[in-house]
Order: sequence, then C-alpha cells, then structure tokens
Amino acid sequence: MFIIEESKIKTGQSIYPNEFMFYLDILLSPLFGKLLMKGVSERKVIFINDKKHRTLEIFYRFFRGEDISPAKLAIQYGVSTKTITRNLNEIKEFLAENRELVGHTDLEYISAVKAYRLKFDEFLSDKELFAIAKIIIGTRAFSENDISLIIAKLKNFVTASDKKRLDEIIRKELYQYSEIKHDCNSVLDNLWQLVSAIYERKEITISYWKKERTLSDKRIQPVSLMFSEYYFYLIAFYPGQYDEPRYFRVDRITNIIEHRKRFTSKI
Repeated sequence: MFIIEESKIKTGQSIYPNEFMFYLDILLSPLFGKLLMKGVSERKVIFINDKKHRTLEIFYRFFRGEDISPAKLAIQYGVSTKTITRNLNEIKEFLAENRELVGHTDLEYISAVKAYRLKFDEFLSDKELFAIAKIIIGTRAFSENDISLIIAKLKNFVTASDKKRLDEIIRKELYQYSEIKHDCNSVLDNLWQLVSAIYERKEITISYWKKERTLSDKRIQPVSLMFSEYYFYLIAFYPGQYDEPRYFRVDRITNIIEHRKRFTSKI
C-alpha cells in the first residue's frame, strides 16, 4: 500500500525516481504510522496496492511491533489470504537467506491471536527497558519532553506485548517526574555539540551562566564529559593553562561556537 497524492493521479503526472525515493522515505520513517493515522496532514490520499509495495509495508509494520493477521490484512488490502501468505513467505525467505545481515530474526506464529510476530534477539525485554527508563528518569538531567521522546524510541525495540504493558508503567513514572530547571534550550543538543568538539579536538567558545548568575563567554579546550547528581559536566582547560582542569555544568551553557583551531588533549 503506497501513498500517492490524489491530485497527482488525477492530473496524470508521472512519479519520477526522486519523488519515488521521497515517498519511500516516508514509508520507512518512524513517522509513517503517525502519517497513516493522521491522513498525512489531512490531505486526501489513495493507495496503490501492488505486490512490491505491499510486501515492503507489511515488513515495516512488523518492525513497528504489529501482530500481522493474514485474514485481517487480506480485508485491508482487498486481496485473498493466499496473496498475503505469499507476501509473508517472501519475507520469511529474505530473513532465511540473509542471516549475516538480520541474525536470528524470524516470523513467529502466535496461535492465540492467529497472527505472525517478528522475533529477533535484538529486542529489549520489558525488564531491560524498564531498568533503562528508570535510570533516565531518575537522573532528572533532561526535560520531560526529551525523556518522553527517548523512551518512545526505546519502545520500538521491545515486543508488541511488552510495549502495551510498559506504556502504563512508564506513564505513571513520568506523571510524577519533576524536571530540573535549565538555562539552555536542550541538554541533549549541548551534549552532542560538545561530544563533537571533544572528538575533533577543537577549541570552542561557550556562553556560560556562573553560579552568581552572571553570563560570560569563555574560550576553552573541551576534553571530557561526566555526570554527577542530576547534572552533566564539561571538563575543559583554558588554552595554555593545563595545570588544573575546569568544570562547567552543561545545562548552564547557552551557546557554543566551534573554532577551527585544534589542540592536543591533555588527559
């Protein structure tokens, strides 16, 4: 089932390769499920139902954690159950012939619901995800929005049955969450910029709120990051002053400018 704008079909316009890749990106993106649910921003769409696109979409739906019922899918696509079974067999053949790529990944039939489910070793168990989520929430280092996005992405790596159970557990954890006030817009964005500068060994200038609430710019050489008691800290040196490292709270950094000048790490 491949999404094409109805207006493009009516006007008889062709779909060029770059447009095909655009629609394929939509199909393979994490937003695909939301786009289907919301009708792609409420635009009218029609569905091209051919074998190649149908098999691709079914495969993606497995990765979203859906249990796939041949009978229900046959009704959705307007084809026979034999046709859907052939699509599933193609997916099984692909998994069997590409073990080096996909590992021990298989389609498992769940007789209780008369549906197939994707099973592979890389899925997190419910207890593993809950432990990770508990650690992330317990740090209180991120905004509630950032934590919700991280956990939502992590839930893509658990089975469909575990996901339903975890939704309610994690919802209760987030309901009681109290985030710490930060000066920066995003701790996550700051961390990634700093990691890049540390890896490239580039000098940076940061705009930093001191403890006494004065804002100043500091040119430094970043060398490492650490976490302690709710906060991430940047460890850095002032250029030419390597006797004592300096510590900066990452959430107090409101701007980062990366310079071309590189340095030799001192630790």
